[in-house]
Amino acid sequence: MKRCNIVGGGIGGLTAAIYLANRGMDVNLFEQQGQTGGKASEIKTDGFRFDSGPTLLTMPFVIDRISEENSIPEHRRPVITALSESCRYIFNDRTVFHAWTERKRFYEEIRKTMTDSPQKMSDYLSYSKRIYDLCSELFLFSTFHEFDRLKKAGETMSPAIIPAIDPFRSMHRANRSFFKDPKLIQFTDRYATYNGSSPYRVPATLNIIHHVEQLGASVPAGGIRELPAFLKREAEAAGAKIHCGTAVRKIVCEHRKVKGIETASGYIPGNYVL
Repeated sequence: MKRCNIVGGGIGGLTAAIYLANRGMDVNLFEQQGQTGGKASEIKTDGFRFDSGPTLLTMPFVIDRISEENSIPEHRRPVITALSESCRYIFNDRTVFHAWTERKRFYEEIRKTMTDSPQKMSDYLSYSKRIYDLCSELFLFSTFHEFDRLKKAGETMSPAIIPAIDPFRSMHRANRSFFKDPKLIQFTDRYATYNGSSPYRVPATLNIIHHVEQLGASVPAGGIRELPAFLKREAEAAGAKIHCGTAVRKIVCEHRKVKGIETASGYIPGNYVL
């Protein structure tokens, strides 16, 4: 049996462990922290529990895809509830802006609280959807480490449609072209923070995020922390072995081939490292 050593027990590492273990590999996952989950961690104090990382689930269909492709029965999947309000924004002048997930209600909120028209937001969301339709397969559902798969996804993008995904101006510049209200510009700019970026520096292609949030603003029962807990349970049910509190120091190679990894506890052989 081939062995894969996975470095890191975040959402990606845990998901990989499920797929690989279910496909017959001997999987060992190593996480240097005392618990898995990565950024989707938690804080417990005085009898209360708080998500310390993400607090909102977008694209909940990804959880369904993981479950279906690994034959995880319905009763073992997390209970996910769609939200009526994705976020609430309070500006310096005390304006309170509710980002309702229902489109008609969202437009009415813009009409009540902003100086730009709801039609401008409608145009903006159509623009965001166009970016998603053109490049989601390439940027969201393909891996940059598998050239053949990346190439296949990229074949759907001809040079003629490159301007449509808006890569040559910043997110902020694009957003200013749609809106005049500083609050609405700030609202649309803040989506760059989803991946720790600056709206003044990242390409406007990242305005794809607005459509992604429109695809689903949800929360699992028990909070975001339930997602890595679910993935960990399923990885272990599939046979993966998870080692927390074990840092990986080095990937061991011989003649350009992976032989294993070196951890604080010693050498672990393996055919693959992820």
